[in-house]
Amino acid sequence: MTLEQFVLTAQLQTILLGLLAIMCFIKFRSRSLTVRLIGFVFLIGFLANMCSWLMTRMNIFRGFSNLPSVICIAISIVLFSYLYIVILFKKRPVWVFTVAITILLIAFLNVLYVQKTSVNSNLMVILSSMFICYSLWYFYVLIRDLPSLNVHQMPMFWFNSAFLVLGAGTFVLYAFTSYLIHVLRSDMITYWSIHNMLSIFGHLIVMVGLYFDLSQLKSGGEHSAHRTI
Repeated sequence: MTLEQFVLTAQLQTILLGLLAIMCFIKFRSRSLTVRLIGFVFLIGFLANMCSWLMTRMNIFRGFSNLPSVICIAISIVLFSYLYIVILFKKRPVWVFTVAITILLIAFLNVLYVQKTSVNSNLMVILSSMFICYSLWYFYVLIRDLPSLNVHQMPMFWFNSAFLVLGAGTFVLYAFTSYLIHVLRSDMITYWSIHNMLSIFGHLIVMVGLYFDLSQLKSGGEHSAHRTI
């Protein structure tokens, strides 16, 4: 991977984040709560990428270019926890918030005392583990209850598939970050390019779910995204 290819994948990923946020916010009041929450996640991701790019471009706050991503991760933890409370754990929200608060505390301590301004791989491993657990639990409940024979037309099926792909891929990539940096002395261009391409693939899966959601909204049918399970 060359530097130009890395920049291209990073730009494409950022554009998709913004595009997905717009797709989630079209006819905002008519959209389900799950779609709105996902839209805010993508909007925050887009803003974080833009802030990091501007900080690097303008050479300000040197050494803290990863701060927007850390803030993005912290907010995403809260939003994703609330998302899965809405679709899975309405009767047991306390333990979900307990997990979220625990992860936030770990993130805070990691930034202050452990990895600080370097790549926060520890935090990403924990966050991706949360994604994997929630996604697998959703599929378990989906298979158990089977609310529709056409599950491929349920937007949440596609959203959750994307979260599982991103969670699994991110877990593997960030688990080996320290090894690549400190042992192999990698320049990380190939590593981050793969990360960007994984994100692009996940965003495209989400786009399929948004297509079904917008189609059902246009036809006046019941929201499959609102009918979570």
